[in-house]
Amino acid sequence: SLQMPHFLARLAWARAALGDRQGASQALDEAMARAAPADRKMFEERRELLQVEADMNAGDTQRAAKGLAGVLAERRARGDIVFLPSRPDLAARFANLALEHGIETAYVRMLIDRHRLVAPDDACAQWPFRLRVRALGGFDLTRDGEPMRFTGKTQQRPLDVLKLVVSLGGKDVDAELVMAGLWPDADGAAAKNSFDSAMFRLRKLLDIEDAIVVASGKVSLARSLVWTDVWALDAALDATSDAPPALAARRLLAAYPGRLLGSEESPWLAKPRDALHARVVRALMDVGQKLERAGDFESAIDVYRRALEADNLAESL
Repeated sequence: SLQMPHFLARLAWARAALGDRQGASQALDEAMARAAPADRKMFEERRELLQVEADMNAGDTQRAAKGLAGVLAERRARGDIVFLPSRPDLAARFANLALEHGIETAYVRMLIDRHRLVAPDDACAQWPFRLRVRALGGFDLTRDGEPMRFTGKTQQRPLDVLKLVVSLGGKDVDAELVMAGLWPDADGAAAKNSFDSAMFRLRKLLDIEDAIVVASGKVSLARSLVWTDVWALDAALDATSDAPPALAARRLLAAYPGRLLGSEESPWLAKPRDALHARVVRALMDVGQKLERAGDFESAIDVYRRALEADNLAESL
């Protein structure tokens, strides 16, 4: 009987993770009905966090931030260092919201470090990444909060490897694609040697252990250490189908400050740049059409106008 309320509370988290909010609420109601008075506060807090999750999913970030601030203040005051171990994905979203709104910043950073939380794709600028890679509208790197500057020609090829890996998604990128893109005229062995040399120099250049990993012929950036705005754009694109159209448009336009790698021109860049740009234009067209169908013509016009700023040659726009 002492364990059953805690089981029901875990069941509530599981149901909420599947999108069954009514089932989650019912499980929490039963947990609170069975719980000893000393434990009821814990279950009330879980209900508040489930409401914060619902507000975040609905796009009401101000209400979500207000609810989260109250919960985190109480947890910090009582020295609670355990944070949603059964929902690390949700814990990371809460931590991101807190950092974005300046809520219990030191406490939240401690929770991120203690639980090794992996940042969500749309992580805010305050998330404690070791390395930030900006590739939309230009290219720059920030390590531990400080901009990285490069002047030597010998650094160009390692940076090209990083740029191409980011351009191709930054996760499980086939090393053969990288070799074919950067050393198209080299035979297999020579291309492999060039790739290995450039990767070795890139790791020394970044000077962050395990920031970039090569395993089973695939290249990946470590999401717990590295952020890139291409991932943030991917998250905004994925959210367009579920979010309210006006909110989806704002997120998408904010996440796309310019074309991949700005004014840089390289043969290997054309295909990923065009593919990403086409996805953005299609998504903005879809959002605009949803706004039209809803009769919100003013917002639709604004979406099309701002989309034209990104691509003034798109006839459909």
